[in-house]
Amino acid sequence: MRLAGRRSLNRAIWTLALGLVVVFCAGGICEEVKNLSLKEAIRTALENNLGLKRTQEAVIGSKAVVGEVRSEWYPGLNLSLGMGFDETLSVAGEPQTFEFLGQTYEIHPPLTSQWSNSLCLGLSQNIYTGGRLTGSLREAEANLRIAECDHETAKRGLILEVMKAYWELVRADLLVRLAEEMVSYHQETLELATSRLSQGTIAPVEVEQAKVDLANQRDELIQARTRRREVEDELKVLLNIGFKIGIVPTDKPDFTPLSRIIDMDEAIECALKRRPELARFRHQVQARKAALMAAKSGRYPKVSVVANYGWAGMDKDYADALQNFKATRWGIGLNVNYALFDGGLTQSRIKEAESGLARAEYGRTEKEKEIVKEVREAFHRLTSASERIETMRENVGLAQENLRIAKLQFNVGTITSNDVNEYKTTLSKVKTRFIEAIIDYQIARARFNWAVGIAMEAQ
Repeated sequence: MRLAGRRSLNRAIWTLALGLVVVFCAGGICEEVKNLSLKEAIRTALENNLGLKRTQEAVIGSKAVVGEVRSEWYPGLNLSLGMGFDETLSVAGEPQTFEFLGQTYEIHPPLTSQWSNSLCLGLSQNIYTGGRLTGSLREAEANLRIAECDHETAKRGLILEVMKAYWELVRADLLVRLAEEMVSYHQETLELATSRLSQGTIAPVEVEQAKVDLANQRDELIQARTRRREVEDELKVLLNIGFKIGIVPTDKPDFTPLSRIIDMDEAIECALKRRPELARFRHQVQARKAALMAAKSGRYPKVSVVANYGWAGMDKDYADALQNFKATRWGIGLNVNYALFDGGLTQSRIKEAESGLARAEYGRTEKEKEIVKEVREAFHRLTSASERIETMRENVGLAQENLRIAKLQFNVGTITSNDVNEYKTTLSKVKTRFIEAIIDYQIARARFNWAVGIAMEAQ
């Protein structure tokens, strides 16, 4: 009875001490705990992430630029209203001159003043711009496609980061549970060793060793819990939620063997077709070609049609002037503008556009090589992770069987508690490596799908 009471007291003390350590390390307690699946985490990130919202605003801005450029294709209609005061010489008489004291003086007719009011309606329409409008519109549309590719790239990158952070949190949870299991085991081992020492069946050194093992395992548990909090905070940043909200992942890692052998060449071909980063460079080449077209327009004349119709009235008061408005002028014409010399401006713009086109083409080729490298790396990691899981699953089974046999031997007194601890420690290490392998597989599968360009939202 005393032994059982002592065990209960030790467990209570240990539980209280560990709880205080956890609170101290955490620096606070979560006000809310949220059970979160991977799909919910991805949806929350897509709704809240500020970086993704920024790329979405870039798309909206690019659409506005397209509308701005396209507006030059349509006629411009302007209405102007003016009001002024004129003071002029009367033309009724001629100036007269006279001399006085040797000097000649001239008398002008009296000045006359009047109010003038005008209303003019003007219209202009571009007819030919040498390719400037066509090139500018194509460039704006290509830049819109670039902004959309950037948004898609950011979206896919965010999903990948959320998936990685989510599975890292699952990994941390599993390792914490494994560490708690080991602490509980070493606590029981210490209690059993203490009991046998009192019975004189073991040496005191075994009890001391059991204490050392328990302390080491408690330290590992503290580190595991600290790591979990760090990973949880990383996920909260991606989801853009408060740090006081605790996250409990509900999805469990599963291992579904690859349905078929993945063909490397097929994966690379798929990536070169689907990756938005590469599509971005293709649109960038189109934008640079359009910019070159617009730059060359400086070599050609510009033609536009202009027309206007005007009214005028003579009165200070607009209310009365409107009654006396009369059509005084109208006109229509064709404007042709050609730059004979611009100081080398057009030639400099052409060279700049040609350089931009060359850089875009180099960037596209470089990106293709980078994508091929990423696919190959993701391919090797996925196949390696798949193989590791099968191996580690077998090792867990073997370690569990060895521990079962060791416990039987310990019960009959053929081995010591330290020997059993070694088998238990081996099983813990094997389980840790199995957890690492199965989480690494989840991350490797997500990264492979990202590298190939496969949709990732539903994974």
